[in-house]
Amino acid sequence: MNELSKKKMSSGLFKSLQSIAVIMDMQPRLISSVLDGEDLIESVTLFAKGAGLLGLPIVITEQVPEKLGSTMTEILNEVDDQRLVRKNSFSAFGSREFVDYLNEFSIDHLFLVGVETPICIYLTALDALKNELEVSIITDCIGERRKSDGLHCLEALRTHGCSLIPLETFFYSMLKDSTHPEFKSVSALIRNRNLP
Repeated sequence: MNELSKKKMSSGLFKSLQSIAVIMDMQPRLISSVLDGEDLIESVTLFAKGAGLLGLPIVITEQVPEKLGSTMTEILNEVDDQRLVRKNSFSAFGSREFVDYLNEFSIDHLFLVGVETPICIYLTALDALKNELEVSIITDCIGERRKSDGLHCLEALRTHGCSLIPLETFFYSMLKDSTHPEFKSVSALIRNRNLP
């Protein structure tokens, strides 16, 4: 990580003005094999709803959708301006459409959610870091088939400079204070969340 990236990371969460949310590969055939798939769907749906309220642009990736199906309907229903990126590569950076979008809008910070932690999330995060982007992974909005694989990959990503935060921290960090116009709406989402 270069000195500029270190300085941006140390200056506090989410100082970047050019951030996007990336919802990765939330497709039925993939979700059916991850641990606690129903909880993950609920968490990512809540993330999408909150990100929309906060005005954060959302990109949805789909891994070979002709074989693995489309993104879960409940998630798509929460995203007004759907930017769908279909990919064959495990990293989203293998998609020219994804990279062009980042460049077109000068994106410098990715919030990653979805599946799978040790594959697409991990590889996308590494590629983002190589491209000098900030990366925040919402830890209760990602999933994997084997918990230990996910934990090892998250620890590796942390050492490389990724921020690892839960959904509630993400929401309140984006709000910054109770004067935000969407404070009550986002707070209601958190209060009504089903906790394990």
